[in-house]
Amino acid sequence: MKRLIICAVMALAGGSILTGCVTKTRVVRDEKLLFRFEKDPPTTQERDGLTVSVKIYSPSDADDDSVITRTVPISVVQGGVARQQTSKIRLLPSPFFKVTIKNHTQFALRMDRAIIRLKDQADNDIKTLGKQEVEDRLTSDLLNAQTFYNNEQGMQVTFPQLGADCRRIRLLTAETVIAPEDTFSGYIAFDVPDDRRDLKRLSDWAVQAGLLRLQMYQIPVATDAAGNVTKATKFEFAVRGKVDVNERTEEYKALF
Repeated sequence: MKRLIICAVMALAGGSILTGCVTKTRVVRDEKLLFRFEKDPPTTQERDGLTVSVKIYSPSDADDDSVITRTVPISVVQGGVARQQTSKIRLLPSPFFKVTIKNHTQFALRMDRAIIRLKDQADNDIKTLGKQEVEDRLTSDLLNAQTFYNNEQGMQVTFPQLGADCRRIRLLTAETVIAPEDTFSGYIAFDVPDDRRDLKRLSDWAVQAGLLRLQMYQIPVATDAAGNVTKATKFEFAVRGKVDVNERTEEYKALF
């Protein structure tokens, strides 16, 4: 939050100094976008030999996951003076999910036959992002940031290339295979308005979307000798976005 304090200092003929600042109060409004699971169904579920646990990352806590954040050096040139500094960059747009799947069956779990989707309250599908799409979105985001600093701030900012880091993220996709008695832990990213570009647009979308349902359907848990699916299962998790508003009173200095 930016605060501007201006004090008028007047030198009187007698040599004393009188400050023209007075203390006033104002109401400050803070808004935070939060995504939280509904109580039912639970965030950890067991069914048909699988245990699935899901965690969601809101914009306010997304940077706490060190796996998908990088602290990188950036080059800044302003007024002809060059300097180096660091910046913390998140590889995934928020909200995103972290999913852990434990496979207690005797079959390899092949997610190419499963359906993974996010549905809003109006039953619209929200597309999942693959590794290339995650990389493309981050590259576009950093280019937009460089343009902003150059045009609006008079700064030439150069970010490092993070494509290789994006490709190393473990995403739950159609290519995922989980061996018997093995555990997978990875991420699901969706094509939602990017909080790194316009948090208000994401907040508006979240309110309009209403109840979100993360659905993992037609997960094969048993196959015959020919590899045909003989049994499949499903999991669903309910999430809702909310703009948390907090108002507080603070003191500030004013001229009069």
